[in-house]
Amino acid sequence: MVTVRSESEVERVARLADQLGEACATMEQLQAELAGLRGSPHRREVKAPKVDPVRFAVVYGGEVCELGNGLPWQVFCALARRPDQYVSRETLASAWDGCASDRAITATVHRLRGALRGAGMTDLAEAIDGAEPGYYRLRACWRGDPHVAGPSANVTTARPPRDHRPAEWG
Repeated sequence: MVTVRSESEVERVARLADQLGEACATMEQLQAELAGLRGSPHRREVKAPKVDPVRFAVVYGGEVCELGNGLPWQVFCALARRPDQYVSRETLASAWDGCASDRAITATVHRLRGALRGAGMTDLAEAIDGAEPGYYRLRACWRGDPHVAGPSANVTTARPPRDHRPAEWG
């Protein structure tokens, strides 16, 4: 069976084919540009934060946050020594010679986060996790996507042990 097409139908199909060809060429061009951007030297590589004990500063993502030789500096150092691991408030209290209230530790962590945000290190500030009662940790946000402050896949981030008081204590 032979189907006769009108010339207008043939022209319409030819125009659609041309448009499809242009769209494919545009798609290939966009994919090539994207591949070039992925390998671009302008892409910022974020490495683990460095502590500078001479300046009492944190260096991260090309930014510097000078904390001074105070409690926020000491708390950051304690957290940075063990990224992705919980650090107890008792361990952090060593910055106060072992006697610090929960409120003092919370206030110091708040000041530390504020200083990091002020220095342009928002993702690092948000990586300080205090969601587990009695513990803090520095999530290693630099090991994956620098904009997602999540634990690294190759580091154990098990919850800290719960209070092991005898059951009869209530």
